[in-house]
Amino acid sequence: MEVENDIVYNILNGFKRKGISKHAKAKFIREAMSELKLSNRKFAAEFDIPLTTLKDWLVFDKITEEEYHGYVNKGLTESEIFRTLRNTKQNEVKTKLNQQAYDGDRPQISPIDDDLKTCISLMGKHVRSPKKTRDTEDLVIELQHMLDAIRRKLQ
Repeated sequence: MEVENDIVYNILNGFKRKGISKHAKAKFIREAMSELKLSNRKFAAEFDIPLTTLKDWLVFDKITEEEYHGYVNKGLTESEIFRTLRNTKQNEVKTKLNQQAYDGDRPQISPIDDDLKTCISLMGKHVRSPKKTRDTEDLVIELQHMLDAIRRKLQ
């Protein structure tokens, strides 16, 4: 099947939206790169993607989706898995992830912890340069109330 650059470009722009798994992104990109016979660097340049972003998307090719969920179930966070995949050679990935996996001495990560980490990462860029509006002020107050309620329940 001949892959057209316009189609690939539109699909890649869709990757910025939620709902597309990391493994689906990596698989699509690998197949498109193979079909178009492009290296990482040439693919990134052709489709105006920062090379580091492309490489970050491709790290999830190192393990299967089932293995990924297995590590999450063992207590590793998405960030820990990502950093390990990015900073470890292909043949050492599974050994390294298994060493880090939950072994009973490490507290289990709760869903609220994952949600809070996601919230922090999403809000981080806005904290550096917030836009002051009445709606923003109201939302910040609402967020503060929710965090206070969580704190009270944890005590």
